[in-house]
Amino acid sequence: MRTDLPFISSGCSETECADLMRVNFTRHLLVEEKGAVVGIISMRDLVQLMLDEKQWLIDELQIYISGR
Repeated sequence: MRTDLPFISSGCSETECADLMRVNFTRHLLVEEKGAVVGIISMRDLVQLMLDEKQWLIDELQIYISGR
């Protein structure tokens, strides 16, 4: 098991998280706030977040196009 997981702050964007995962060859990051670990974020979490954002944009564009 890996013992050197990288830390991120709770205010990092999904792009920053994805970049850190890529650079460190990991699928998980520890979330740090005020010096304490408050959570963990996985690659799956990031992919879901990005997919949700894209779906929201698609829905908004469809509403705009249809004139509702």
